[in-house]
Amino acid sequence: GAERIVHVRRCNSRLDRDKPPLVDLRPDIQAPRKPGAADEIACKLGRHFHGIREDHMRAIFISYRREDAEGQAGRLFDDLAKQFGENAVFMDVAGIAAGRDFRRVIEEHVASCGVLLAMIGKNWLDAKDESGRRRLEDPADFVRLETASALKRDIPVVPVLVQGARMPRKDQLPEDLAELAFRNGVELTHARWDSDVQVLIK
Repeated sequence: GAERIVHVRRCNSRLDRDKPPLVDLRPDIQAPRKPGAADEIACKLGRHFHGIREDHMRAIFISYRREDAEGQAGRLFDDLAKQFGENAVFMDVAGIAAGRDFRRVIEEHVASCGVLLAMIGKNWLDAKDESGRRRLEDPADFVRLETASALKRDIPVVPVLVQGARMPRKDQLPEDLAELAFRNGVELTHARWDSDVQVLIK
């Protein structure tokens, strides 16, 4: 809601999603969303993907790894926002107040959404940090936190495969992401992008 100090929105944020978050000391101001916009898109997604219940219909959260599928995530955001309004689609933590636990902030925002779209490109599974460790092995990794939070709350999680990526197997995922391997997904291709997006939202 408007009272939250952190807002999730597509932006050219100072925050690097693949590194620990920076503190933004300025209070964030989030414009109230138009009533019904998030519900409309979530309902359409719900009709396409089994298991999305009407009592969970809220906004759409796009989870992505910047070094993996930033372009496709931004393009999908634009397409969904164009049709349903920017307030119905969320991505990027734009600012975290000093002293807040960024893990809890992410959980709060994921919990407020009705469905999470997990953008999975070719490097999503094996992306590594500066030390050579796989990012998904880091409990503080933003992508892992977002997706695990939705799975834990039984929020519908839709794997969105781009760049010809394949669904990860259970044995390739951390324990708190293992259920992702069994979620019904959708593929977005460059050649059929517009029609693939229409399949996603209808």
